[in-house]
Amino acid sequence: MKSKKRNIPNSYTVNTKYIHDAPENNFLITANVAYSFEIQDVHNNNKILTTLISRGSASGYASDYICINLQDPYNAHRASRFGNTAVEVVGNAMTDSFADLLRQTEATFSPISQAKSQELALPSSLSLALRFSDDNSFSPNRILDAGEQAEILVTIKNEGSGAGYGSVLKVSSENPKVSADKEIPLGDIPAGSTKEVKVPVKAALDMADGTATFVITCSEKRGYDSKKYTLNVQAAHYEKPDLVIADYKINDTNTGLGQGNGNGIPENGETVEVVPLVKNNGTGPAYNVQLSFASLSSGLEAKQKSTTIAHILPGQVAQGNLSFTIPSTFSGKGIDLTLTAADIRGAASTSKQFALATEINQPSLAYTYRVIDQKGNERSDC
Repeated sequence: MKSKKRNIPNSYTVNTKYIHDAPENNFLITANVAYSFEIQDVHNNNKILTTLISRGSASGYASDYICINLQDPYNAHRASRFGNTAVEVVGNAMTDSFADLLRQTEATFSPISQAKSQELALPSSLSLALRFSDDNSFSPNRILDAGEQAEILVTIKNEGSGAGYGSVLKVSSENPKVSADKEIPLGDIPAGSTKEVKVPVKAALDMADGTATFVITCSEKRGYDSKKYTLNVQAAHYEKPDLVIADYKINDTNTGLGQGNGNGIPENGETVEVVPLVKNNGTGPAYNVQLSFASLSSGLEAKQKSTTIAHILPGQVAQGNLSFTIPSTFSGKGIDLTLTAADIRGAASTSKQFALATEINQPSLAYTYRVIDQKGNERSDC
């Protein structure tokens, strides 16, 4: 340690080295400070709205030591840094506690002041415009069909002079076979602005013919709710389709999904297109029919495993396109595959297994040879 000078009250200038050689006692000083703060409503008989308690703490070390007069080393006296350190520690604890109090006060007053501001704000006036849409469903006919998912388009307009705070769109269905989101938070709607909301609705598969009635309102935090609006939508029952995989065709030409020699026989190295023919024998249309391979012989690779047929009307036959690849190493004696077809609503499905004859093309290798000596003469004795 370098020796340096420092001033000590009631002593001579001394060398720090000698002070640290003297006996010294260290003290840890800890201060804890708490503030209690009440927020009262002076307009309501000084009602206490809340009580805030903040806390702060700080600590530091102090010491007393022997101060030696170098001119008179036998006349030593004890000095202390306890007092100044204690004042500093308490001051730091008070500062910490007061900072905590300010943070709590800001966090507490902000919602209170916002609530008071909302109470004093101008009233809102909410109006609704409703429209049913099944444009994105499997049957866009402006009718809510059994098993269909559609939506209600709601436009909320605030025609008042104040904002609509904490607005919530509330939806109820009077048809027990129709479900919809019951509450949709909208947040604040400023005066003169609009919001557009899509409310998903779904009809059960066993819904009957009739009307799906929806009652919709928009509530506001201060009670400036909209009136009740009613939307009536025509509802239609489910007419069941009856799907049958009637037949299939295969394509191993270099067209469509196929790639082969075109002889109509699945062979090694070819990509075979399978074209199932699906017939609807039911009384209702089938929508978004998923056609796919349910199983395929081991060793084959499905290239087009599934496809979707948009709709199949009663009595109609529709086709889809699937494909698989036969590796050059395939050695099976035949190909087994199972096809499935299912309506999107899940109430109509079918499957059928087919066996395809195949041929295995393997190369047949042969060779000849000649033996020639170093002079270029062909030898026949080898």
